[in-house]
Amino acid sequence: MMNLEKFFENIDHTPKKFLRRNFDDLLRYKSKYKNLDKGNQDVIFGVIEKYVEKLKKYHRIDSNTIRLEMNKLRRNRIKLDMTEEDLKDTEEILKMFKG
Repeated sequence: MMNLEKFFENIDHTPKKFLRRNFDDLLRYKSKYKNLDKGNQDVIFGVIEKYVEKLKKYHRIDSNTIRLEMNKLRRNRIKLDMTEEDLKDTEEILKMFKG
């Protein structure tokens, strides 16, 4: 079972494809996020992937960055086929990386 601490512990030396697998494991074991389909997970991982260097260095994404990313997602919600519940879950997941 993957938890956030384990995710960060391995982030420095984990290739991208394994990082994605670890992210998928992180969501898989959180039953709260079972409603997120593959497309939603891709969107969330895409946001996290943009900040991998910050995560490697600081083990967090700052709250301003999360707010800006969430604003982009809200503006593109229909195009991304995300419900309000998906957006709420996305914000919760990104806030897990806030530290």
